[in-house]
Amino acid sequence: MKTIVVELGVNRPAYIQGAIEKYKDIMFYGFEPCPHPNMASRFVPLEQFANFKFIKAAAWIEDVQKVMTMSGTKCVGSTIVDKWPTNGRAGGTATVECINFDAWVKTTLSPDDNNILRADIEGSEYYLFPHMIEKGSMSYFKAVFFEPHDTKMLDRQKAKQTSQDILDWFAQNKIYVSTEFKELFDLEDVKSFH
Repeated sequence: MKTIVVELGVNRPAYIQGAIEKYKDIMFYGFEPCPHPNMASRFVPLEQFANFKFIKAAAWIEDVQKVMTMSGTKCVGSTIVDKWPTNGRAGGTATVECINFDAWVKTTLSPDDNNILRADIEGSEYYLFPHMIEKGSMSYFKAVFFEPHDTKMLDRQKAKQTSQDILDWFAQNKIYVSTEFKELFDLEDVKSFH
């Protein structure tokens, strides 16, 4: 059984470099659509590792281009969610590639492997996770770590309810879940998820 970590919203790749270096037997995939000019240079140190693959796209519910609202100049907090409240921090917009993450999961991962999903996707989780649950790809993961962004959504009550529905689904399907998303993480007990 292989262990695979899929990181959605990896705009600070230096935070996962230590894990990539330490766990050479684990494959890491990093998704990040940010078009900021310095973003590509952030991934150069990771190109040397055979166990890391960068995908310059947002994980979404379909293959499409979407407008990303930038939250400043470094992509931290940027989103493809429509009508995102920028609170005056907007750093402009850009069109980015999005891929059908459900299809990617089903063609790239095996449900028999120890797949771990980490997502900090600035509100997209309220669209992506229910879609993955409905289509069956969420069940490919043994553990999911994500940062909920319900307080940043325009319809906070709906986002909170969606979060609860997602957490309930994880509990019913015995998938380890944590909303304690840590940028720097240790995978010492990662194999305990299988």
